[in-house]
Amino acid sequence: MKKPLLLSAALILLSGFGAAPTVSSSTMPLSTQRLVQTPEAPAVREAVPSQEVQLLGAGTEPRQPLRFVPVQNARQTIRITMNSDLAMTIGGYAIPAIPTPSVEMTMDMAVTAVQPNGDIRMEFTYTDASVEAAEGVPPEVVESMRQQLQQLVGVGGFTVIDSRGRTKEASFSLPESLGAGFQQAFEQMLQSLDQLSSPFPEEAVGVGATWQVTKSLDLMGMTLNQVETYELVERQGDAVVLNVGFSQRADAQPWALPGLPPEATVNLNAFDALGSGQVSLALDRVMPIIATMSSNANMEWR
Repeated sequence: MKKPLLLSAALILLSGFGAAPTVSSSTMPLSTQRLVQTPEAPAVREAVPSQEVQLLGAGTEPRQPLRFVPVQNARQTIRITMNSDLAMTIGGYAIPAIPTPSVEMTMDMAVTAVQPNGDIRMEFTYTDASVEAAEGVPPEVVESMRQQLQQLVGVGGFTVIDSRGRTKEASFSLPESLGAGFQQAFEQMLQSLDQLSSPFPEEAVGVGATWQVTKSLDLMGMTLNQVETYELVERQGDAVVLNVGFSQRADAQPWALPGLPPEATVNLNAFDALGSGQVSLALDRVMPIIATMSSNANMEWR
């Protein structure tokens, strides 16, 4: 049986998810927060997706390089809000849209080191996670999601990027109490933390500049190719506004869907996604000041 799936949502970074979030951040007092690894939460080092940045147009004069220049111990609080709608057709018949709760997560991030070559190490901790009830969603579903998400409070790790925003290394810890499916899903989400940062081209650019970033990702058990397109629409000193678009495509493949029993098999026939939005950055901070994006995905499996 074929099941085309349409996911719609409103974002930012990490694009790369079926439900794209709205991201906002605020600064915090300059103090360093260190993470503590425990035997119950061993560190997991993630493979960093390969990515290529290509300048398409340099924009108008004056042109300057785009580089992140945070100071050591700078901190941000990031709030990620995810809203999604789920619609499905089976055998050509449309099923009424399935309401889903709104999810909000809060993350503290601290710049713990800035190297002479411009590499930036950041440590992050999830400090809050909540689920808002939605009309038509059974209370037990909302409560189950809330209990699972609450286990993420205290989860943390680190990521290293260069001054152009390209991820070089990432590591995090997860509590073993997380269910296998939820743990794999969260690992995929953390693997996409690099999408909260917008990679810059090597060349100097001005307003109107465009560039493209291509990546190969492992997302929710599937391998896909992602193309991101950026346009510099405004720059005033270190304040930058970017228009962002992305597309994702996956070829037919066996799908290791998180949470499935070992004996269950799912084959992905096709996956395509498109998204667009806007990101506001301050170059003396690494995470967006605010970012919003909407996305649509179409998936077919059997």
